[in-house]
Amino acid sequence: MRRTLMECVPNFSEGRDAATVFEIARAARAQGVRLLDVHLDADHNRSVLTLVGEPDALVAAAFAAIEQAVALIDLGEHHGVHPRIGVADVVPFVPITGVSREACVLAARALGQRVGAELGVPVFLYEWAAARPEHRNLADVRRMYERLRVSGKPLTPDFGPPRAHARAGVVTIGARAPLVALNCYLAEPDLDAVWRIAARTRERGGGPAGLKALGLSLPGANRVQVSMNITQTDQGPPHAAVERVQEIARAEGVELAESELVGLLPLDSVLRAAAHALGLHSLDARQVLELAAVEVEDRVELDWFLDELASKAPAPGGGAASALVGALGGALGSMVCNLTVGKPKYAAVEPQMQDTLQETERLRRRLRELMDVDEQAYSALMAQYKLPRDTLEQKDTRAAAVESALRHAAEVPLETARTCIEVLRWLEPVARDANVNVISDAGAGALLSEAAARAALLNVRVNASLLKDREAAARYLVALADTDAEATTRARRIIAVVHERMDG
Repeated sequence: MRRTLMECVPNFSEGRDAATVFEIARAARAQGVRLLDVHLDADHNRSVLTLVGEPDALVAAAFAAIEQAVALIDLGEHHGVHPRIGVADVVPFVPITGVSREACVLAARALGQRVGAELGVPVFLYEWAAARPEHRNLADVRRMYERLRVSGKPLTPDFGPPRAHARAGVVTIGARAPLVALNCYLAEPDLDAVWRIAARTRERGGGPAGLKALGLSLPGANRVQVSMNITQTDQGPPHAAVERVQEIARAEGVELAESELVGLLPLDSVLRAAAHALGLHSLDARQVLELAAVEVEDRVELDWFLDELASKAPAPGGGAASALVGALGGALGSMVCNLTVGKPKYAAVEPQMQDTLQETERLRRRLRELMDVDEQAYSALMAQYKLPRDTLEQKDTRAAAVESALRHAAEVPLETARTCIEVLRWLEPVARDANVNVISDAGAGALLSEAAARAALLNVRVNASLLKDREAAARYLVALADTDAEATTRARRIIAVVHERMDG
């Protein structure tokens, strides 16, 4: 069976009493998940657990950990330099392997419902799981909660009561991409300087997208630190964030003493930092001995998918296969960019190729996620068809559930097709300007992207045709026709450029 692995990184408002944190971690581990890391910080008075496992087990583990935290920690007696609004302050779910963004959202909402109903703790959903736009940013949720707490007005949580729990406060539960948490310590305990450095480091102060930074004083250690969360490592990798802190600190007349990693670091960030330190254009995981040795696992996963696709099982099917083909098209676009960047002959287009590479990689990852999302959508539709229909009420419930599942089953392949169109848009400048020695691969990427888009649209058509809401069905068919035409037009344009450059 294909591996599905999700991460949960709950942050608890306790970093001084190791026994309490141990009890919380033990409660989580008892649910059959793996505990990869425990980070305790006495000055922050905060602990961070890194848990990985199957989605259902991870939801159970996170609930058990929160339940234990509610029983053992009193927020009223908590003191620490890190902002917090609950004993289980923030609980994010993160996709790792074979798990989609949507699956993380479902896990966050399932956990939130349990915490609100069974523990009586108000729950606010944030980031991908946010039910309201104003709750997407975690910092905005904290500020909103503080305003309501000070004013005495009732809360408006997504789950749970309208008043904060007497001991536990509230909890924010969400789903997000992997992030890197880093602390940079200054050599001198200059609080004014660290505030200015943090302000200039973060995104709002001119730093890279997704970089959040706080200047904090640690009285127990007589030190100051820039505490950072790097939420978009493709825009600003961790090593670049540290270099930015160092540069700004030197301008303030202060040196950077050392950095500290909180939790775990994604492999891509490690490879990029190593490549930067070694002066390499890039460093691939296959160039790392221990990682190259386990590459066979990925081949096993692909073999599993192909075996399942060939079997009589109804899922995965054409939608998932279309997303896979689209991901291959994006990967070929990335390959051509990688073989153009760093070539003196193509120095003039290098910035353009770097930007294109970021986008083709983003789209490739999304299409990989859509393989699983499509399979889940079809399985959900089949489950609705199996609902009972013995009574009139059951028939109405089943009909509404099937209609909703059909819409979702049409929307997912439509997103797949539109994502393939985005790949084609980025392949156009690649075909025109990239390394001519690999231009045939740009053409192959275009043909695969077109095929993937048009194949996915067949799934849109078949599911839309079954909708009872004919107006909705007509809208899907119009979108289908427009997308199909754009895929063909863009692919033909790219192939014409490819042939022209090959002939030249």
